[in-house]
Amino acid sequence: MNNMRIEKITDYSKPEEGNKFQELAHKIYVGIYLQYYGKDTGILVCKTPKYGRTLWSKMVKIVDDR
Repeated sequence: MNNMRIEKITDYSKPEEGNKFQELAHKIYVGIYLQYYGKDTGILVCKTPKYGRTLWSKMVKIVDDR
């Protein structure tokens, strides 16, 4: 996909847990999470706090900026 958005990751859990949903610390207030696939690929997913339903998702390019 050539229209992927670049998202810097400043805080996520251990790399071996990369298949789990990771919170983006600077976007917690809007309920956006990152499903990280390793290397530089992931999907941003917006979930409702109450029901945990997926509102939308999109592929992103990950820049590890820790």
